[in-house]
Amino acid sequence: MVNLFALRKYNLVVIIFAILAACRTNEVSPLPVVESIHAELTDTIHVVLLGNVLDEGTSPVTSRGFCRALSADMKLSDTIISVGTGKGEFACTMILKSGKKYYVKPFAVNASGTTYGSLITLSDPGKDIIALDGDSRTDGYNCKSVNPYLNFLQLRGSPVIYKTSAGGLTSADLIERAEVFVDPFLSDIAHSNILVVWIGVNDIAFNHRSANSTYNNLREYCIARKSKGWRLIVCTEVSMKGSTIYGQSDKVRNLYNNQIRSGWNEFADGIADLGANACIGSIGAYKNSLYFCDGTHLTDAGSVQVAVVISQAVNKLLKR
Repeated sequence: MVNLFALRKYNLVVIIFAILAACRTNEVSPLPVVESIHAELTDTIHVVLLGNVLDEGTSPVTSRGFCRALSADMKLSDTIISVGTGKGEFACTMILKSGKKYYVKPFAVNASGTTYGSLITLSDPGKDIIALDGDSRTDGYNCKSVNPYLNFLQLRGSPVIYKTSAGGLTSADLIERAEVFVDPFLSDIAHSNILVVWIGVNDIAFNHRSANSTYNNLREYCIARKSKGWRLIVCTEVSMKGSTIYGQSDKVRNLYNNQIRSGWNEFADGIADLGANACIGSIGAYKNSLYFCDGTHLTDAGSVQVAVVISQAVNKLLKR
């Protein structure tokens, strides 16, 4: 199966040259020989298909064209787009319906039977999917209301955004629940499936986990999600007061951030270095009431700072 399309902002043109498995020999085959040679997406929904009858076989080709179906198990009784007779190239235009994946094969028929070219998979390019997973910082709790940073994101191409976070979650919780709460948002017709994960405050500030154990859980989470098809952006942690000795959580958080900065490219596709933002990421920043409302949660002004950094990281991936 050949998937022809990858995300681009404007027109998408992909050409494949599919070589048939059947080899031609010195003996003339009674069946025609047909190949898939070209597919071009002219705009967001119209695709031009081009096939070629290389050899008619031992009798004239009386029908040729494309079979179209919604599954890869195709047969001539599926929807047929007929395009003339005889030897040579032939073309047709298809309209892709939103949310549908199509399987297409060129065919040629003579008196001896039917031959198919290689399978082509086509789909509406769809939107980019962005999922935001994490704890109450992602969820948006800010002491007065729920106003998540997603409200301030500035992303390319108007992607579909899902918030899969929940307050109070640790890294272990996020690992356990991701298959049910995150992975269902993966789309096989989206150009990109990007998952932004922000893990750490509940581990470090309230459950007294070490930087190393929190980092290892982040890594485990990311590896599991990448295996499902997500592209991962990992966030470093912002300042935190915590429930331990004054300022201790902030120091552990800094160690955790350094591990992310040195190792993220082994298990993720991008980094949103929130901890490097001076307004919300410096040691002791949690004391600034402009950005933090209780030493843990961000005000709207703090969420704007988060959104700027995460928007940059996501937009960088969307360009690829």
